[in-house]
Amino acid sequence: MKRISRVLNAAADSIPSALMGAIVLIILADVTGRYLFHSPIRGAAEIATMSLIGLVYIGAITVMRDGQHIAVDVLRVNVPTRVAAVLDIAVNVIIIATLVTTLVAAWPYFMNTKFTNFSLTGVSRQVFVGVLILSLTLMAIYALIAAVRAAKGARSGEYTVAEHTIGMSEDHLASLWRSLCCRQLWLTSLSSRAPN
Repeated sequence: MKRISRVLNAAADSIPSALMGAIVLIILADVTGRYLFHSPIRGAAEIATMSLIGLVYIGAITVMRDGQHIAVDVLRVNVPTRVAAVLDIAVNVIIIATLVTTLVAAWPYFMNTKFTNFSLTGVSRQVFVGVLILSLTLMAIYALIAAVRAAKGARSGEYTVAEHTIGMSEDHLASLWRSLCCRQLWLTSLSSRAPN
């Protein structure tokens, strides 16, 4: 079971990177072919679109697994551990309810709709609804795991509140704000020196 988990985690970690690389390469090749050789790549936009859809939905699985979705941590990090755990349980229950509701709506659509193919690549649009369903299912499972972890932490009092601010501490935000203000002052001084 752990081996399967490792393989799935490795796939979820590497597929979005590969898709991002594919987007960059296909767009670069298409632009180069179009403007230098007057020969664009047929279906490049479709391939880039398909890669972006996969990147978003498969990447969302990894983000949910790692607990890195955007969140406001002001309340969670300033309350007792058990309260933070209860807040995390509530948030994860809301996430699960939203994902399950979307799954319930998407499943009949996936099963009963006659999907068309992309015109140049011939790939069925049903593939993307399947990727969406897989993504929603795995995100719901990871949210359930997070809710169970938080419930155990609420019961035991040993729960670590993970900050989801993606590295934006108050010092970092203050530094960023000063940087933006200085840049604005510099741009204003440049524009005031420009000849009229």
